[in-house]
Amino acid sequence: MSEEFDTVDHLPDPVELDAAGVYDWQRVSPQQRRIPSGPLTLELAYDGWRSHGRRRRWADRKRWRLEDILDRVLAEVERRAGLDEAADAAAEQANADQRREWEQAMDAARATWVEDHNVRELNAQIAGWRATQSCSPSTTPRRRGSAFSARSVGLAEQEVHRRRRAETVRLTLGLDV
Repeated sequence: MSEEFDTVDHLPDPVELDAAGVYDWQRVSPQQRRIPSGPLTLELAYDGWRSHGRRRRWADRKRWRLEDILDRVLAEVERRAGLDEAADAAAEQANADQRREWEQAMDAARATWVEDHNVRELNAQIAGWRATQSCSPSTTPRRRGSAFSARSVGLAEQEVHRRRRAETVRLTLGLDV
């Protein structure tokens, strides 16, 4: 809330001229000064895009006084408070949605990483088994009931192929597991 000002030309009086050290024969230009005019002004703070295009300044005029239109001012303040609350709720909802999507993406990435890790480990084990099978029988002792047999390696390779194929189909169709 503030008071409106008028701009007026001010010529210094003789006492001010003597204090300034001006001679009588010198020209003195009038200075512009702002003096309070009496009417009051009420202005709401500008809060960016939320209040763009909305009225934010009211003042005393010939047809009304600020006291007479105070109910309109308060109604605008209430509308702005409602807009602010709605915008805050929307921002909070957007943040919650973004957080939920991030958590879902992290869960999916974690599951994909575990699957990829398991495939890499299985491939490493198959490669190790094949490396031991390619050694000569004289350098490799034969154990009965070995953990890996040719059939189990073949099944493991089929499982790796099946998982890769399923992942390709899932990515192609855009399915979320």
